[in-house]
Order: sequence, then C-alpha cells, then structure tokens
Amino acid sequence: MKTKLFIISFLFALSAVSAQTSKKVNVTTAGTLSDYITTTECKSLTQLTVTGNIDARDFAFMRDRLEVLADLDLSGSSIRAYQGTSGTVSGYETTYNANEIPIYAFYNPFYDTYKYTLKSFKFPYLTSSIGYLAFYYCSSLTGTLTIPASVKQILDYTFYGCFSLTDFSVNTANTKFSSYEGVLFNKNRDTLLVCPSGKAGAFSIPTTVKHISASAFENTYNLTSITLPAGLKSIGTYGFCYSGGISGDLNLPSTLTRVEYGAFYGCWNLTGNVTIPASLTEIGSYCFFESNNLKSFTVSSSNSKYASRDGVFYSKNIDTLFICPPTKAGTFTIPTSVKALGLYAFNNCTQLSGTMTITDNISFIGDGAFYKTTSLSNFAVSPANSTFVAENGVLFSKDKSLLIACPPAKTGSYQMPLTVRKIGTLAFAFCNNLTGLMNIPAGVNKMGGYAFYGCNNIDGFNVETGNSRYASSEGVLFNAQMDTVLICPYKKSGLYSLPQTVKHIDVSAFSGCDLLTEVELPSGLTSIGNYSFENCTGLTRVFIPQNVNIIGYAAFNNCTGLKEFAINKSEPIYVDYYALNLIDKATCRLLVPIGSKSLYQNAPYWKEFANIVETNFSTDVSLNKSDDYGIVRYIGGIIVNGLKEKDLVRVYSVNGQLIKSFTAIQHNENIPLSQRGVVLIQINNRTIKTVY
Repeated sequence: MKTKLFIISFLFALSAVSAQTSKKVNVTTAGTLSDYITTTECKSLTQLTVTGNIDARDFAFMRDRLEVLADLDLSGSSIRAYQGTSGTVSGYETTYNANEIPIYAFYNPFYDTYKYTLKSFKFPYLTSSIGYLAFYYCSSLTGTLTIPASVKQILDYTFYGCFSLTDFSVNTANTKFSSYEGVLFNKNRDTLLVCPSGKAGAFSIPTTVKHISASAFENTYNLTSITLPAGLKSIGTYGFCYSGGISGDLNLPSTLTRVEYGAFYGCWNLTGNVTIPASLTEIGSYCFFESNNLKSFTVSSSNSKYASRDGVFYSKNIDTLFICPPTKAGTFTIPTSVKALGLYAFNNCTQLSGTMTITDNISFIGDGAFYKTTSLSNFAVSPANSTFVAENGVLFSKDKSLLIACPPAKTGSYQMPLTVRKIGTLAFAFCNNLTGLMNIPAGVNKMGGYAFYGCNNIDGFNVETGNSRYASSEGVLFNAQMDTVLICPYKKSGLYSLPQTVKHIDVSAFSGCDLLTEVELPSGLTSIGNYSFENCTGLTRVFIPQNVNIIGYAAFNNCTGLKEFAINKSEPIYVDYYALNLIDKATCRLLVPIGSKSLYQNAPYWKEFANIVETNFSTDVSLNKSDDYGIVRYIGGIIVNGLKEKDLVRVYSVNGQLIKSFTAIQHNENIPLSQRGVVLIQINNRTIKTVY
C-alpha cells in the first residue's frame, strides 16, 4: 500500500489536549460501554481503563465518540463475540470473533476518520487476532507497543501510518510472532513483517530473514541505513517505499529471486548504483519509481532476464528499455536493438537535454515514458520507423492520429495537426514554456489523463467548431454538452463563473489555479471531483449549491486563502480527511443552512471549523416567476447569472435609491456592493429581491 500524503503525519500536534481527564470502567455486559461515559466525557476523556467484557460495538464507540482519547488500557478486559450492524463495520451485518481486535478498530472507512489522538494502547489479555487496518493511521501512537503471548494472527496493514511508533515488543511466550530491536517478525524470524515507522538510525536485518513483507519498511523516514541479509529471497509490494534507510548504493543479495510492485518506490536516499544479481528474475512495475536520485544500474551478466548498459536497465536482449536513471544527463542515444520503451521509462530524467531520437525498431512506447523530462527540447524519429513519426519536434503515431508526447522544453505557441484524434496520457505534461491558446482540432475525440498537467503558461483552450467530444468557453475546456468542466487553464484569474449547464467538475479541473479568487458554481452542479480545486491558494470564498451531493477526495486541499466556505446543504456531505485539508478552519467561516449548525458541529471534518454560522440561503425572491436569472453573493458584491446581451440591469436599495445601472455584455455580470442589506435588481421589466 502506497502512502497517502505526508501531511497526515502532522496530525501529531492535534493530539495534544489542554487538560487530562481519566476514568476506569468495569463493563459487565459487552456492548454497553457507552452507558458508562457521559456526553461531556466523550469530549474530554483522555485516559480510559476498561475491565470486564467488551465487543465490536464498544470499539466503534471508542473510535467514533471519544474525541480526545489518548491512553487506552484494555488489559483487564475480555473481547466477546458479536454479530450485528453496530460494530466497527458500521451499518453492515458482520460477525466479530471473540478475542479479536476487530477490523477497523480505530479507523472508520466510511467517514475516512483516524484515531490520531491515540498515544498508547494495552491489549486485552486474551487477544488472539488483530484485525485488518485496526490501527490504521493512529499517527500519534508512540513508543513501544507490546504484543501479548496470546496473539496468533495480525492481518494486513494493521499498523500502517503509525508514524510515531518506535518499537514492537512481543512476549517471548508467543508462538507465532517475535521481535528484535523493536521490529516485528514471525516466530522463527525468516519473515520480517513490520518495522515501526518511527524507528531511527541504522538497522541490520537478521541473517535468518528470507522474506520482507508488503510495506514492511514503508514510511520509515528516520532510518539512515538498512543492511539486507545475504540469504534474502523476496521483497513484497512497497516493501521499502519511502524508506530513508535505502541509501547510497543498493546491492541486492545474490539469493534474491523476486522484488514486487513498488518495492523501492520513492527512496530519495538511493543516490548510487543498484546491483541486480543473476538470481533476480521477477521485478514488479514501478519498483524504483520516484527514486529520483538513483545514478545507475549494474546487472549481472549471468542474469537470464535483465541487462544493463551505460547504467540503464534493460531486458536481457536490450530490446526493452525499462528504466533510465533519473540523474542521467545530456543527450541520450537509444540502442538500435530496442523495440519497446516501458511505462515511465525516462521518468524524472530532468537533466536529459537536446533531441531524443526514436530508433528504427521501436514499436511500443509506454504511457508517461517521457514524463518530467523537463529539459528535453525535441523528438526525432528514424525515417525507417514504421510506427512513429515526429513533426515540429513532437512525437506522434505514424498516421499522426495519436499525439504521444510534446517535449517539455518546447517554447512558444503550438498548433496541433488536424489529423490528431487522440491526445495521449501526460502528452503535454510540464510543458511550462508553451504559451498562447491551445487549439483542439475538430477531430480530437479522446484525451488521456493529465494530458496538460503543469502547462502553467498557456492562456487557455480553443476547441474547433465541429468537435463532437469537447467544447471551450472563455478558454476553459468542457465536454461537448458543456455539462462537465474538464480543465481550467492555470492563468485564469479573479472571479470565474461556470456556465449554468455544468453539472460535474472533473478530476483536477481547477487544481493549481492559484490566481482564481472565486469560482461561481452553478445551481445545477451535482458533483465536485477528486482534487478539483486542490492548491487553489488564491480562492477566498466557496459557495456549494444545494444540488451538490459529492465532494471528492482532496477537492479543496490546500486552499489556504479561504475566508468563507458556504454550503447550502442541510445534511453535511461526506468528505474525506483531505477534502478540506489545510483550510485555516480557525479563521475561515463555515456558512450552513438555518437549523443545521449542530449537524455540522458533529460531522467528521466539518466540525473542525471554529466558526460555523447559520444563514438563510433562500433570501433571493423573484418577483416574476418566469425569469431564469440567478443571484450569487460573494464577499464584495453579487453576481447575476443568465443575462442576455443588451439586457438592461438596474440595482436599487430597499429605499429606491439607484445604486448601479448598466447594459449586460455577457451572461454573468459582477455587481460590486459596498454595503450589506436588501437590494432590488431590475432586469428589463423583471425584479429580483435579494439580501447581500
């Protein structure tokens, strides 16, 4: 499992509480712990000792209701079996075994909430099993965690994201597990299960170890070196992902036969050479992805499946180029024997420059093959190549129907050939020097993911008339029906009003548009996609209309400039941790409908706003029901939607004083207002009353 964003580790600070309150409870009937804890204690109890009988319902209560619980001692309690819908798998009929720390014990997957306040935990004395994701992202769980002798099973990712945990200590009488220098192993220590994320310094894996489990060293940022044992045979998925301990050169043992997907993903301290032994014949995808300081590969000449040449990693016959080390510099010549470039083959090779020539025999280029080759200025293709062609330095399929990659260092404006039907995944990614309007030909019917990611300087998009899949308006890219916004150019600034036809905001549509101060969302909008406004640091106000039912993952992550977040939903929408992450909830006002404040005060992540204010969202009263106009308020005034060109607009105070008069020149007009109060907006012979 690859890590989530690093910032969750900063939840440690949130676990500090100003006053310690403790309580000891003896529960006679399992499932009734909540009867012993008052509403006030739910918000203040930091230390809890439970004896007697508990079950999955009590774990759900401790997880979801005890808001600041830090120290939990269950050593005097016994876990009873339970079957029902009120356990940790909320709302689903589930069977929970006796003596089992239940699945999702301290992580609620339905609200994506974590028990980041939990600092210490003592297991019930007869615990036999620790469930899947039981302590997932208990990021403040600190020091040593003692595993009792009775534990016979620990399911996957049980301790994932426990960033402060430094040691496991397994009772020596345990017949299934053991510990050594704080690291968790199976009993005979031939399989290393989990290194605690908080472990620091150097660590030598015991010579008895043959297998490294999935994610065993993932997120061990504080390790400085790891010594692999001579007899090691396999490394699991993400085994050393984001581990500081993989440093300098990496000499893989001569006994190693299998390295799985993402095993050395993001190993930033891997700054030297990787030695691949003859025995290693299974290497998973993305094994060294984002290990951006890696210098070279050396593959044993006796290896039957892989080879290296000039530090680059290939298949045995040099017919597939798998990985070019990210630190390789200057121009690079692809060997004439190469027939395929693997997925992300040149990923992050920022120092490669000049022209990349696609040689005669290459017939396959994987997605993202040239991703973040930011100094590459030109592609050329050998005339004898029957699969690919280059034009103006851009790489295409032979018939120019597929645009594969634009070199990231290309400058100025760019006009696509009219033959293009598909724009490939990441095709223009990080083309920061492209400028002007990006013209989308009428024949384009498909765009790969993140095709224009990081194109910071294009002015916008222009879709040619006749395109059946895409459309553009004011430089913004939409689907043809104009009901889904796809990409807003990074240079878009100030206030932007989405067309009233829009119902969906696509993944990352506005991500990184830090010059925008407000995006007016139409009343018919129903969904806001993942990452849709991430890193829009210039946004000052957001208004979520009442028809929105989905706010996606990290939708408003890092919108640090927000002063007001208004949502016209009486029932809080489910959001994940990152949806509202890094909004300054101490200063940003959350505006909610009348009568719904208490719901938001108890809803995950919404409740973190310090200033939740009820407001009347239905103060816009049309005095002529036949109009199709809409009114949106913002900090500096109001916006009138649905206008037609040459509509006469007059704005009056409630006392009849004319405030502003103008003739509309666009569908959405911004009307600055200096004072709050009731205003009348007259549009031709129709009048709308609204409160600003």
